[in-house]
Amino acid sequence: MAILFIKEGGESVLYVNFTRGKHPKIRKHERIPFAEAVALSQEMEMEMREKEEKVESYFYVIDTEFEEEMYEGAFVFGSLQAPNLFIHIKNHLPKIRMNKEKEKIRLAFITEMEELIDDQYKVQEHIEKQENVDGDKVSHLKKWQRRCIYGLAGLFAVTTVAVFAFFFTQVGSINQEYQTLANQVDERERLIEYYEEALLDDTDPIKEYYSTQNSNELSTNERNIYAGYLADEEDFEALNTLFSDDHGLVVDFLSMHKDEDVLQAYHEAYPTNEGEFDLAFADEDYETVVSLENVEVTNRRSEMRSYAFLKLGNVERAQEELERSESAELEELVERYVQLESEIEALDQEIDGLDKDDEEEIESLEEEKAERQEKLESL
Repeated sequence: MAILFIKEGGESVLYVNFTRGKHPKIRKHERIPFAEAVALSQEMEMEMREKEEKVESYFYVIDTEFEEEMYEGAFVFGSLQAPNLFIHIKNHLPKIRMNKEKEKIRLAFITEMEELIDDQYKVQEHIEKQENVDGDKVSHLKKWQRRCIYGLAGLFAVTTVAVFAFFFTQVGSINQEYQTLANQVDERERLIEYYEEALLDDTDPIKEYYSTQNSNELSTNERNIYAGYLADEEDFEALNTLFSDDHGLVVDFLSMHKDEDVLQAYHEAYPTNEGEFDLAFADEDYETVVSLENVEVTNRRSEMRSYAFLKLGNVERAQEELERSESAELEELVERYVQLESEIEALDQEIDGLDKDDEEEIESLEEEKAERQEKLESL
């Protein structure tokens, strides 16, 4: 099942994050540029086809702000279903029912993916199932002889074993399917019960459940729910394990989902440049924000740095940083800042051009200037 999430806002850069898949080439919980992930998926698909093996994986497509998924689904390498992730997503998107407004966003998402990859990865394929034939076992009988033998053999086979074979096959399949569904139903019922208890502030059952699961097999939402509980308890060792000991990813999660106190506590235990950057921005220490080096600059942090330059009055650097994030909202903010600065400068010139005797006019212009200055500082 695939899920398409809708993200409002400006243009974004796509990344792929694998959360499940047992293969050395699958880098789980790592943001891989979309084009690189598509190329890797095609390489692995062809490799698995040649080996006649299958590798199950689960992935989601995210943007540079790492806030929500644009697409989430499973991909089985070697299954012959699609040559790569792009074709897989493109084939599955039409199956997601949505209204006309979201349909436009779906088409824009496909267009964005197509712009990021080479033409060789956009080619659909048609594979006909073929049966392997052993040359040593090919019959050399004439056609009429084969028909007679096959007919007689088929008649005896049908009359002697067909009913029993059908019966045992059906019973076995039904029993296996029943057990599978029963186990799934039981687990889902337990999960629903755990969630209901969590809503009533009894979070121990759901936390215990997640602690027994393989973290690589959790969906994004499940991981975030469990990570939230671990963060609330400041169980940072378990939190690191959940995010494959990537402290930068933990900082990203805490910055976007938890308050500053939790992030501060984590930073004291596991200091990182990313944590220092996010804490400095939260404390409005813009000098530190713009001076820190060796920080993983995501789209979100690029916007934070641009805003910091703006608050420090360095409009030129703010505009330079803005080119990386391409945030329409922040671009509008910078334009508003420049406009207010220009208006204040014009008022200063007008005041300087008046005689000291024009007290009322000067007072009026000073009040107008103070209003502009207040708006500038409040941006």
